[in-house]
Amino acid sequence: MIQTRYKNTLKGYIIFEIKSFIARNFLCRKLPKKKGDKIYLHLGCGTNYKDGFINADLIFSLKFWKRKTDKVDWIVDLRYPLPCDDEYFDGIFTEHTIEHLYPEDAINLLRECYRILKKNGIIRITVPDLDRYIDFCKNSLAVPEDFRKKYKYCAEAIHHLAQDNYHLSVWNFELLKDSLEYVGFRKVLKCNFGEGLNKDLILDIEERKFETLYVEAIK
Repeated sequence: MIQTRYKNTLKGYIIFEIKSFIARNFLCRKLPKKKGDKIYLHLGCGTNYKDGFINADLIFSLKFWKRKTDKVDWIVDLRYPLPCDDEYFDGIFTEHTIEHLYPEDAINLLRECYRILKKNGIIRITVPDLDRYIDFCKNSLAVPEDFRKKYKYCAEAIHHLAQDNYHLSVWNFELLKDSLEYVGFRKVLKCNFGEGLNKDLILDIEERKFETLYVEAIK
């Protein structure tokens, strides 16, 4: 039987929407402070804080009297317009983030990224790659052994891709390329792990190497 730790609940939904309301109305009205000569955004940072970047996510505790453990520079709900000037950032990195949004919200976020990115700036996006999971289901020889050990059945792997970790959308290169071009980006490239046009934006996590699609685009 499939095992999963993730289940949406009414309580969780209400808490998330309360946090979103507080963030949008009280916590994220100001632009983030600049860090150095180049201004880079780490969008959807989670707990993976990166020095030298503006780390952005909807992370804070409603229990404000308790010690803060999560570190974030810019508290934002990525489903809504980002409170930021046009052409503010030199580059954007976002890892395993847009799959947590419904397709329409993901497109709107990409449109916002285009708006706040400087001309000729680069966005680097990584997402779970549908095509890699299809390779697994086809029993492709290209699938590494450690990935095979994660799932007993193809259906279990697809469930994880589409449902676990609060995933709300599924992506491959063709869909992501079309979406980036739709909002205005050009020169959309499929990259390899650890390789890209701007080395400052390569923050790839090696544990996610096989299942991940790496894409860059230029404004």
